[in-house]
Amino acid sequence: MNLMVEYTDEHYASKQEVADSLGKHLAEPIWNQLLEYRREYMVKTDSVEFCLCPGILKKTMRFYELLIQIEPKNENTMESLFGSADALWMFQHYLKTSGHLINRLHDISLMYGNEYEHSILELVNNTDVPNVVKIAGIIMLLQQNEKCGLVVGAMLNQFGLKKLCSVIQVEDLNQKYQKDGTYVLETLLLVWSRRMKIEIEQMKMKSVKSLNHLSFQYPQLKKYQIQFYINHHEPGYYYTIEQFIECSGVCYETGRCALKQMVDLGFYQMFKQGKKYVYTAR
Repeated sequence: MNLMVEYTDEHYASKQEVADSLGKHLAEPIWNQLLEYRREYMVKTDSVEFCLCPGILKKTMRFYELLIQIEPKNENTMESLFGSADALWMFQHYLKTSGHLINRLHDISLMYGNEYEHSILELVNNTDVPNVVKIAGIIMLLQQNEKCGLVVGAMLNQFGLKKLCSVIQVEDLNQKYQKDGTYVLETLLLVWSRRMKIEIEQMKMKSVKSLNHLSFQYPQLKKYQIQFYINHHEPGYYYTIEQFIECSGVCYETGRCALKQMVDLGFYQMFKQGKKYVYTAR
């Protein structure tokens, strides 16, 4: 059983990898045991199947934990995928507006041919499969620039995963993937997680530099005031005293006075909404 876990949960090994590791004389019986172990975790559709074993699900959860930490970015990293202005416009439109995913997938199928429409819908509607797994399945299925990008764009919007635009790159959609969906999923999770870790480290470095710079420029401010501003200065967003209290760990009166001081210094503008005051970055 240890080999089953090692070659499935720790790393989802292919038959060739098992043979390279154990030698050909042991590979065949071990491979058959591997398939038996994996069988209870298989989730299948007509076009793709995934082995959602404990190890793969754990990697998927770690991926989501990283995704929460990165800042939302524009779709610039994927724009070069689209050769036509119409496809680029549709992609941007899908990321910025609401709309029924099924209708959008049908529009894309009409635009590029509908050979995969049934397979895509079957995968999208499968409630046993996490959303990031569905996206990996679509990438493996389509393997074509504009059609794949449009479907991914529609799904990112529907599933609330727009942040993925900052880690999905053109080469991820262009590769010729093998038919084993789990192997593709694990590969993409590894690549995307690595990119997110780099982004998180860059964010931390940027935050420290900003904190040091603002601390020097505004010595009258507390560290928690500056840290709140660094994390909460998106144009058009409104922040509340309750948010400040939760992030800073201070009492209500301290939070109210701290935000008023930041308004006086020009960090925020203060508006009244109903009975509450809200704050927006200048």
